[in-house]
Amino acid sequence: MPYRRKEAFRYAFKQPIIGKFKLIKLANKEVSSSEGQLKILDISRGGLRGNSTLSLPDPKLAHTSMEIDFKLNSNNVILIGTIVWKKTLAHSFEYGIEFTSNEQERTYLLDEIKKFVRENKE
Repeated sequence: MPYRRKEAFRYAFKQPIIGKFKLIKLANKEVSSSEGQLKILDISRGGLRGNSTLSLPDPKLAHTSMEIDFKLNSNNVILIGTIVWKKTLAHSFEYGIEFTSNEQERTYLLDEIKKFVRENKE
């Protein structure tokens, strides 16, 4: 399970952020799936680590892209990402998702993460 520790800033949430996702591309074919729940465990401007009870295709076998929708600082954040790794747990699955966003979207996300960190210091 590779982690991208070269990234300058990755934030691990004390309590996971609950979001939703839907598959938009599977094996290079556009699809439209129903929504699933995703618990966001940690996030950076380049991607996230999330947990779901749904078993999604293994990224070694099929290229899978998804739209991820969650709230951060009372703002809706919608990003497109690709599953880069999958780990099977006892009752759920953990995923590494790399964002395919442009630089402006990544900067916006980083600003929102930093704002969240400032507002949630103990």
